[in-house]
Amino acid sequence: MDWPLCWALLALLSLTAQDVLSQATGPGATANTDGSGCKLSEFQCENGRCVALNKYCDGTDDCGDTSDEAMGCTNCNRTFFGEIGSKNPIRIAEPFQRNLPFVCTMHFVAAGAEYGDIVELTFLNFQVGSLESDRNQSASCYNGHLALTEPTSSSPIVRTSQTRGFNQFLSAAGRQPVAAPLSSFYDGGELSEPEFGRFCGDLITTGGPVIFFSERNNVTLQVVIPNRASLHAYSFNLYLTYRFHPSRPSRTRYGDANDPIDLGLRTPGSFCDRTFDNCNRNKCKIRSPNFPGFYLRNFTCRFTIRHLSSPPGTQAQIVLSQKNEYKISIYTGRNSPGGASSQRTLTSDCLGDAVRIYDGATPRASVLSRFCGSGALSEIVSSGPEVTVELNSAGAQQLYASKLELDVEVRFVNVDEYRVESGGKCSFEIDGSRARRRGRIYTPNHTIPPNTTCSFHFKGRGIHDRVWLYFLSYFVEDKQRWSNVEKCDVASLEIVDVGAQALFQDSNSSMDLSVRRFCEKTSPRICARAAEFPQNIPLRPCRLPDDSYLSTGSDLIIRQKFYKSSDIPLRRSSFIARYEFVDTEQAGVDMGPHHGPCHRHFQSSTSKFGHFASPKNVFMYGRGGSENITCSYYFSGMASEKLRIYLTNLNLPTTQCSHFYDEATQRYTCRMISSRPNGPRISMIQVTDHWGETFTPMGCFCNTTSQLRKPILIESVGNNVTLSFTVQGMSALEDFNNFSFEASYEFRPATSCEGGTARSNGSEGELTFVAKDVNSQDTPLRCRWYIESSPKKYLYLKFQGHDGSRAAACNPMANKFVVYADGISDPVAIVCTDDDNINANGDAKSLTTDAFHASKEQQLLQQQRQLPPEQQFDLFSLSWYNESERTPRGVTRRNVDRVLVEAIAVKAGAFKVRWLEVTKPFLRTSSGLTLRNVNCLYECPELSACISPELWCDGTVHCPSGHDERPEHCQQFPVMYLAIALGSLLAVVVIATASVLLYCRRHKDRKTREIPTNDVQLEPPNS
Repeated sequence: MDWPLCWALLALLSLTAQDVLSQATGPGATANTDGSGCKLSEFQCENGRCVALNKYCDGTDDCGDTSDEAMGCTNCNRTFFGEIGSKNPIRIAEPFQRNLPFVCTMHFVAAGAEYGDIVELTFLNFQVGSLESDRNQSASCYNGHLALTEPTSSSPIVRTSQTRGFNQFLSAAGRQPVAAPLSSFYDGGELSEPEFGRFCGDLITTGGPVIFFSERNNVTLQVVIPNRASLHAYSFNLYLTYRFHPSRPSRTRYGDANDPIDLGLRTPGSFCDRTFDNCNRNKCKIRSPNFPGFYLRNFTCRFTIRHLSSPPGTQAQIVLSQKNEYKISIYTGRNSPGGASSQRTLTSDCLGDAVRIYDGATPRASVLSRFCGSGALSEIVSSGPEVTVELNSAGAQQLYASKLELDVEVRFVNVDEYRVESGGKCSFEIDGSRARRRGRIYTPNHTIPPNTTCSFHFKGRGIHDRVWLYFLSYFVEDKQRWSNVEKCDVASLEIVDVGAQALFQDSNSSMDLSVRRFCEKTSPRICARAAEFPQNIPLRPCRLPDDSYLSTGSDLIIRQKFYKSSDIPLRRSSFIARYEFVDTEQAGVDMGPHHGPCHRHFQSSTSKFGHFASPKNVFMYGRGGSENITCSYYFSGMASEKLRIYLTNLNLPTTQCSHFYDEATQRYTCRMISSRPNGPRISMIQVTDHWGETFTPMGCFCNTTSQLRKPILIESVGNNVTLSFTVQGMSALEDFNNFSFEASYEFRPATSCEGGTARSNGSEGELTFVAKDVNSQDTPLRCRWYIESSPKKYLYLKFQGHDGSRAAACNPMANKFVVYADGISDPVAIVCTDDDNINANGDAKSLTTDAFHASKEQQLLQQQRQLPPEQQFDLFSLSWYNESERTPRGVTRRNVDRVLVEAIAVKAGAFKVRWLEVTKPFLRTSSGLTLRNVNCLYECPELSACISPELWCDGTVHCPSGHDERPEHCQQFPVMYLAIALGSLLAVVVIATASVLLYCRRHKDRKTREIPTNDVQLEPPNS
């Protein structure tokens, strides 16, 4: 046997004997509490005095007889007891002269009752060996270490470290680390204990002492120093205090009685693994072993939190956080020159201990976060109902107040919320073809693993779709606020306009505007005010291009990238944006930039029928920033065609207007209720039939919000029709869902109006029209004619019928004339034509036998001829009543006066109208004087109008009273004309005679004049 081994065996035997002796007769062996002995926590001096156990061999004669400071005494290899609340200091010093390894073991036992149940060790000074790292950054203790062990359960049995084996001593002699990694599970037998790691090097303080609290009643401290020959310039120093606490629950560890803390259920067969459930009702906290003291070395704890039951339609998420910055203290493995940790905040750059949070029930799940250091921890949120927290304790480390506490909460979120899938996929597709055309996108409401990219791909349902996007919030933590350089080291956001990207690739441009990228110092356009309103629709719209984005095509991609950073962010990177698919499709042909954005043109040469509707582009409405909208739909057909429009849906809410069906015109008409036509809110549809520059109304609709049970049919007379959709005074919350219409159109052959006969000699005219086969049509028969005057003359019209402009003046089944002035859409007169067939009781009169046997056309013409004078209706053209050069409603008056006459036949009947060209007998000058019109030679006094001379006494009555055909005006011998003729002839004779005499006189003078014969010399000009 080698001598060193012999010496080692000898030392072991001596130490074991000394330990057994100390257990039998040394301090702490006396447990008497009567008057003759000392307490369990005291040492009995030889003189009978009792001193605290920590006074033994402390270098001071506390007994008075030096029995507590015996020669060669040591406070190692002893068991210490103490009373509750008493703090006892101990300093461990190695022998001054020694050649063998130094092993010092101390047992701290809480004996219960007044001696407490929990052990507290406070390290005030520590310097044992050194901590060194290899090339793999794996740390080990050299030249000495300290080990703390705690049994698996509280026990009154006091066991020393020597009984644990001979390997501790041999490892100290060979200067090799012996601690093997301790897994979370170990042999949980009655006498088995985990193989904890070691502390060495210097004490690292963070402004206070380093404290250890036992989980049970027995703690063993062991210091191992190799032999003196192997020591270098390392010193040894260990100074600590111990104290005992009662077993009753403390508020620090277990909370209040009314609000207890749930520390989870310990997993059988493990050292510190725990499982949590029902943290939505309990106050759950994850704590490192021995909290609030530091935890031991060389173990792995796994804390599993799950909540599998959730309300319908929701899913649970686990939220981990810690607002108190003093409750997380994990040594980073890096030192500053002063000995304290170089990291005052949480970091992911960990060389020793580390905390890992997995997004699932096993460590195979994605790592949400990995951190160490000190500071507050912002919320770490799982994507699902399970999360695992793993605490890894390195096998060797400097003595440091390592501890961990995390608060656990359960949050219920909608099951349809965005989240990262279990495989790490974070890609979402928003399909515009589905019913949901608008909504919000946002960063998934849980912690995103580093090096993850989340994308949102918008796909429109057609080529006309566009994506409108505005951001409500955007945040990326800036870790270099003092710098203007953007690092993009935390997260970034990209907006990819797929349509613009395609245009860029097809062009030769050097600037790609299809991708916009934002990081910590730049941000997208923010419309933050929208976040304060329901559905994120603000009262002041998020307009383009200041507050929002609009894609070029139907596709848009949003990418958010999360980068791996050494610093744990205080707030996670996030954004919230509202999106909406904008439908820009409109039927018809765009009329170009000189017209409105929704003015469309329909031609029968392109399509004889089709559908059209109000635009669904939100930017044309209040919610998109437009308070007013006017869309005009122009329909152009062949000269032989007319148009039918079927209104199938109307949504035109307004309080300033109402519409009704006008029996007189057989059209829908609007009536303005407000005294101000341009009031706060108007919505209506107006359909007009235009012939040249005259527009006749075909229908007007407003104040209707119901689905039409039956389509409304509107039929034109001509081939050019305009439908105008107008909304004024929209609020910022209204759009195409509040104001809209749907319709279809059809071009059809026009109604034949060739049965009408017109006669005109320039100064007068007559129109006669007979309507046949009206009952075979589903709409009234309509025909129209223009009556035009000579320049600077007016029209006087006389209809066979009576005035139908008054309320209930026309029978609903009566045929009518509707008269329009040139350039004015509202009718100026309505004439009922067939009231002779209606008696006072509203019953139809019977025809005579002769009339019955006559043809229908002859019957109708005969009826019209037999109308009494009161059944004739006359009127002047509208410009007759206007003395200025402008007609009502701002239409400029022309030299030619025109009237449009429309015949409406709801049944077979005859229409007749006569007209005269007239002038005014008096003219008003610009100064306001009234002068006689010298051109007015023949006047109808009852009309105060002058007619053309050729109509005077022509054998036909033109004035209503017959004034132009009275005998006194129309004599048989034309004396006046003869006198005029004779006077004219006499004047001609006189002028001719005078001309002859003058000629003769001039000719005679030319013959008698003398002509000189002598030459006359002219003087030169210079003389």
